[in-house]
Amino acid sequence: MSVTTEWLIDRPSPQSNPVGYVVLRFRIYEDPETGLYQGECLDLDAASFGESVEEALDATMEATALYLETIDDLGERDRIFKERGIEIVTKEPSDDTTLEVVSHPSEIISVQRLAVVVAA
Repeated sequence: MSVTTEWLIDRPSPQSNPVGYVVLRFRIYEDPETGLYQGECLDLDAASFGESVEEALDATMEATALYLETIDDLGERDRIFKERGIEIVTKEPSDDTTLEVVSHPSEIISVQRLAVVVAA
């Protein structure tokens, strides 16, 4: 029987029984050449885009969750988290969790939590 992990970008339901959370920083900015909003996870270098700030943030969070699932499948999560100073915490972070980020005037920074669920 294999164990798989799933990273959730939405607040998990009580039945999903999350085993941990990570808090990550996301930067969103408008690309002046395309008019699209670019998004990047500053902690994991995952990126995506959208036609609005919300679309760019959602797409970037989905890309980050996919990246996390991939490094889990490859057995690389512990190494990458250690190198980048990312910790999995067992208690759900509060909505007012803050992290320091240097930003530019035209950027939007968002701190988001992702939950990890283990399924047999």
